[in-house]
Order: sequence, then C-alpha cells, then structure tokens
Amino acid sequence: MKQIITLSQRAADRIREIMSEDKNNSIGLRIGVKSGGCAGMEYVLEYAKEKNLNEEIIEDKGVKVFIAVSYTHLRAHETRGNLVCRLLLE
Repeated sequence: MKQIITLSQRAADRIREIMSEDKNNSIGLRIGVKSGGCAGMEYVLEYAKEKNLNEEIIEDKGVKVFIAVSYTHLRAHETRGNLVCRLLLE
C-alpha cells in the first residue's frame, strides 16, 4: 500500500533534529488536527510515545510520523506532499 505522505530529505532531517531534543525516548512525531485557529482547525505537533488506535504510521527516510486524525481532515487543509514540510519548516 502506498503511504499517504512521503517526506522530503529536508523534512526527515528536521524530524530527526526535533526528535534529538526529546528527553523521553519517544518513538516518533505525531501530527494531528484539533478545533481552533482562524479557520476552525489547527495543527498539533507532538512527540509520540506509542501508537494510538486508528493512527496511520508513515515510515520514510528513517523517521516515523504518526497521523493522529482522519486523513480526510488533513487533506482538507493541505496537499499531501506539502503538509509535513509546512508544519516542520515554517
């Protein structure tokens, strides 16, 4: 099955950098959407300690990204290829 998101090398490097700052031995980075913000939804970026039910795991270029919400919510706000880069690099 094709992954819903692929990472650029720059995004993977940034995730590694973020993960190196974690002192709790997290297993990856979690991306989600919650109510709030001017458009009614805002992104959440946090360390993942474990996989939650109904999460999608993206493993690419040696890093793990956990998608914490229905991909439909993410797709409504960003194109697949730009989501992780925009969250991590802005």
